[in-house]
Parts: sequence; structure tokens; C-alpha cells
Amino acid sequence: MGNIINFERIWLLIKRDILSHKKVLWLYLAFGFVILIIINLFISFILSISREYTVSVYDATILIFLAVANSFAFYDLDFGEKAAQFFLAPATLLEKYIARFIITFFLFFFIGVIMKLLVYFVSYNSLKVIFSHYIVKGYFSYNIVNLFFMYLTIHAVYFFGSVFFKKNEFAKTILISACVILLIFIPDLEWFQGFIYHLFTGNWLHTNYYAILTIRGKYPELALSCNNLRDTLIEVSKYLLVPFLWVLGYFRLKEEEVRNGIQ
Repeated sequence: MGNIINFERIWLLIKRDILSHKKVLWLYLAFGFVILIIINLFISFILSISREYTVSVYDATILIFLAVANSFAFYDLDFGEKAAQFFLAPATLLEKYIARFIITFFLFFFIGVIMKLLVYFVSYNSLKVIFSHYIVKGYFSYNIVNLFFMYLTIHAVYFFGSVFFKKNEFAKTILISACVILLIFIPDLEWFQGFIYHLFTGNWLHTNYYAILTIRGKYPELALSCNNLRDTLIEVSKYLLVPFLWVLGYFRLKEEEVRNGIQ
């Protein structure tokens, strides 16, 4: 195959992937556009005050939209014939991985930003027309940089989930992510600190509230250690999780190639 990475081949792979999935992509964009409008308008109704509505597009809704899209980055590996076509394409596995990475990371994020603008424009103007006798205000956050940094983690997790799991990738990734988050925040949970108190004293406290007061009063260094453990886990995951999952995703794809009998 020549060089390990050939940018011309990567560009051809990107074009091929976009063209071969354009119908699915357009359907998802149309469906996602409608759902995002409904969700954000619903949130605006819930947060409304008296006869006043503030229309906004919440970054969380855009990130969920992008997470779902990323979870299908390697959905063709779920089907034998499509998986064979993917692995037999005239390019190295690294080039194929990079092509999908570029599509999901750069193109999807760009689509997410455009979607945010369009959803806000349509939601705001629709609400002004429908509820013309109400006060309708608009709030739009232009902090795209903050959205980008949040998307880094979302992309790494769900892009990896798409290649790691077989079918139901989105649901399985959410489940594993929830378990990991729980593990990270366990040191800050009241029952966990109460359990640590029991290990140190041999006594069980009857209420979590009292347990926290006792730990922080009699054992402030213990409470501080629990909080420091949580903060350390968060900081480590923040800087190492993203590149780790990107690299691990490639090796997982390589494993799939061997499993399909293609080397």
C-alpha cells in the first residue's frame, strides 16, 4: 500500500464515506433539526416566567445530537458484508480510521454549530409569530470554544464506543459512561464517606447527614482526602481520557480487522 498514511487516499475515503451515507446523513439532520427545535422550545416553555418566554439553544442538546451521530461512526461493522467492504477498501486501516475521525470530529462539529444557529433562528421566529401577544426574548451563546472543548470528550467517548461495541452502540456507551462517572464521584458521596468512617471507627452512623458532619468535624483530613481523590480522578481523566480513547479506538479497529479474517 506504500506509505502508511497517504493524504490523497484519506481524502478519497472521506468523499466516498460521505457520498455513500448521504441519504442517512440528510435524514438524521432533518430528524435531529425537528427534535432539537421541539426540545429547546419545550425547555423555553418550562423556564418561562408569566407571559415572558426566553428562547435559547442549550449546548447540552447539541452535544446529545452529536453524541448520537458519533455512536454510528462505525455502524457498518455490525453487518458482515458492509464490514468486509470497509476492511477491503484500498487503503491502510490507519487511513480509514483517520478518515472517519475527520468526518466525525471536524465535519460533525461544524454541522453542530450550524444546527445550533438554525435551530435558534427558527425557534425564536416561530415563537414570536405563534405567541405574538407574549414577550419573546432571545438568548444565543456565541461561546463556540467552550462547546468545542466539551465536544472533545463527547467525541472521544462515543467515537470509541462506536468501534468497541457491537450494535446498540449509543445505549451501551451511555451505560458504561454512567458507571465511570459514578465511580469518579463515589468518593464524594455521603454513604461512601460514612463507610470510610465505619472502617476507621468500627461504628455505623444512622443518618448520612450526621455521618458527614462527624467526618468533617472529627476527621477533616479524611473528608479532604475523599474530595482530593475525586478531584484528581477528574483532572487525570480530563487530560488523558480523550487521546487515550482515540488511540485505543484504532487498536480496537485493528482487532476487528483480524477478527474478520482480513490482514
